[in-house]
Amino acid sequence: MEKVNILLVDDDPYILEGIGADLESQGFDVTKTNSGDAALEVLQKNNFDLVITDLVMEDTDGIQVLKKHQKVKRRNHGHYPYRLWRHEIRH
Repeated sequence: MEKVNILLVDDDPYILEGIGADLESQGFDVTKTNSGDAALEVLQKNNFDLVITDLVMEDTDGIQVLKKHQKVKRRNHGHYPYRLWRHEIRH
């Protein structure tokens, strides 16, 4: 059975590594990027079964990543399922 390829995007290294490790332990193939701009570069060169992205990031946020990438995929008659999240650390 082929592994599911996931792109995980978050600017918080603890969240990125923690969720990434959990997904990998479940048998998923995970590519991690720490910014929206890096995610767009990776998405231009690779195909993923799922994109999971943080909603709030510096520069290019999760919604911008999906909107920009969906324009390209629509032209190519493709799409990705995606999941957005926003986390807050309260002290």
